[in-house]
Amino acid sequence: MDEITLAMIRSVSFAKSNWVFMSMRLRRQFLKFTAASLLAPTAILVSGANSSDDGPFKPLVKALLDIQKPVPIAVAKYLEAKQFDDYSYYLHLRSANLSIEDAAAIAGGIRALHSQPKALLTSFSVSYNTGLQRKGLSSLLSTLPTKHLAALGVVDCDLDDDSAYLIAEFISKCQSLRMVCVEENNFSEQAKDSIVKAGSKLAGCTTIV
Repeated sequence: MDEITLAMIRSVSFAKSNWVFMSMRLRRQFLKFTAASLLAPTAILVSGANSSDDGPFKPLVKALLDIQKPVPIAVAKYLEAKQFDDYSYYLHLRSANLSIEDAAAIAGGIRALHSQPKALLTSFSVSYNTGLQRKGLSSLLSTLPTKHLAALGVVDCDLDDDSAYLIAEFISKCQSLRMVCVEENNFSEQAKDSIVKAGSKLAGCTTIV
């Protein structure tokens, strides 16, 4: 076999092997593209299913995160992790360094959340937040649901008698309260009595002033 023939055979073999290589490469790229196309919608759906944007507590979660303080953020994460069919929750914001403005933001989140009838708040505490003041407490109490709430905590918030009367008024509207803890504030004996009196009208309710 002469050199020209050998060169032609080698050229054909190289072309054939190069074509096979290119075909395999194109096939891999096609399969990779197809797999990505098929998986992409699934990834989006899965991501969407776990996103807080679709969660039942979205309004309150957003309000808590926007405050940008450790305790509200931790509570927001707790709410985000709840199952989609579980609308009952507690809201404990103890020692959270809440301000009047923070209270107003949280109140807005609670109001928006409870615009849907399934939401069910069972326990609420803002104890050890001396920055709330009467105005912040008023914002919160005015939005708290009264039907299913079983526990209320407003301990050591440096509140005065005006706040005590707000608490007594709120208790009088509740139906299911079983525990009220509002001690270590600046309440007079008369103001304390108004809270105790309101609590005594609820069967089985323990009131600590």
